[in-house]
This record gives sequence, C-alpha cells and structure tokens, in this order.
Amino acid sequence: MGRLRVGVIGCGGAATGHAAAMASGSDFEIVGLAEPNPEHLDLFRTRVPMVAEVPAFKDAEEMFNGVELDAVTVVTPHTLHHPIVMSAIKANLHVLCEKPLTCVSGHARDIEAAADAAGVTVMVRYQRRFFSPYRYMREAIANGEIGELRSIMISCGQRWLRGTAGSWRQDPSLSGGGMLMDSGSHLADMLLWLVGQPVETVSALVDNAGSPVDINTAATVSFAGGVQGQFGVVGDLATTWMEHVIVSGSTGLLRYETEPQHPWRADG
Repeated sequence: MGRLRVGVIGCGGAATGHAAAMASGSDFEIVGLAEPNPEHLDLFRTRVPMVAEVPAFKDAEEMFNGVELDAVTVVTPHTLHHPIVMSAIKANLHVLCEKPLTCVSGHARDIEAAADAAGVTVMVRYQRRFFSPYRYMREAIANGEIGELRSIMISCGQRWLRGTAGSWRQDPSLSGGGMLMDSGSHLADMLLWLVGQPVETVSALVDNAGSPVDINTAATVSFAGGVQGQFGVVGDLATTWMEHVIVSGSTGLLRYETEPQHPWRADG
C-alpha cells in the first residue's frame, strides 16, 4: 500500500503540528489544503514549508472534488466539526478530527452511525492516550496493581482566559463553549478512558468569569460499578499551567502531576 493521501481542513495554528508531522513522515502525503482565509494560508505555508506547493481550496467540498484523497484532518473551530466530518464520511474518507469531535452529543452519535455505515474510521485527537504516564496508569488499573478502583480526581489549570482573549475560542458560535470544551475536554477523555465504565450521573458548577463562555468548571461523575470521578478546570489560573491526577484503589494509589509550582503571586 502506498502513502495515505491526506487533505488538511483548516490551516490555523493547531494545523501546523498536524501537517508538519505528516509531511515529515513516510506514510502520508498531503495533497490538498482547505482554508478560506488567504492570510492564514500564507502563514501556514511559511510555517510548514513542505506544503508550499500543495494545492489549496476555499473549503472542504471544493477540495473533495479537486484532488484524490484517502483521509482528512479537520482543524477548524469546534462548531464546524460536525458538518465537515459528516461531509468527509459521505465522501468515503477517513477522518482525524481535532477535539472536541462535536459540541452536541447527538451530532457525535450521528457521526458514529455514519462512519459505521460507510466503513471509515473517525478518530479524535486526544493525544494524552499516548502519553506514558496515562498509559501506565491505565495498565496499572487494568492489572489490579492498586486493587479495586474507587475514585479518580483529575484537574488542570491554564491562563486560558487571558491567552484566548479576542479569539474565536471565546466566541460561542464558533467554539461551542470555553475552557471545558477546549483544553478541559482532555480531562473528560482521560477520566472516561481510565475508568472504562458507563457514566451514570454528572453534576457540575460552571463559572464564566466575565467571559461569554465557561472558564472554570468543577464536576462530579458517577460510573457504573460505583467508581467516583471528579475533575476541575481552571481557566483563569494566575500561574502558567498545571495538571494533576490522583487514582485511588482499594490497596494503592497512583499520582501524576506536572512539574510542581511553588507558591506564586502576581505581584512577585
């Protein structure tokens, strides 16, 4: 089998990593770019010079009709994911989509059903599933190294409110939500992946911190079998970035955290 022919849909900042990784490998060939904004396209070509000569199209449909494709990577604002992914499935293409897959649960079910019917693969870019600490925790839970799983607490904090000011990420019509829908969805994915059981109940508190979208979220999740999950998302963190996980079992505990942050105040 030859290289997979891939089209990039959306040529903003996040697409740079997707395209650079694929263009530098031997398994993929980027054959088309779909981007309506000429300035974004020019900057993208500068950042990823390997695609400088790849043909560009104003939208996904035009690209589907203009080049032969096997797969696409979707790197657009969140609320555009559903129609684009559904269109790609209709074109019988495999899809790698940036998170979140959709902003509405019913849309995600639509995609799942359509992909199954078409026999194509749709994958969401939740890269923490490939991070060594999380893979170790999942294996340790599955192997019973901490006994019976009882609870998982997971949290992250970023300067998200400040860092995304003025961007589409704080425009609900494009983002579909705030920090929880964006970086926080990684935590939801990890919680579901580590527990591996159906969710029974969810309760949450949300604070917009003056933004049109959610900034801070605290949630409790109850799973079938009795496991309890808690996750917290802080989008107006005073310091730079943090991520913590505590997995509790009947005979042991797993703990992961980013580099410890010392006590810190904005005034130094």
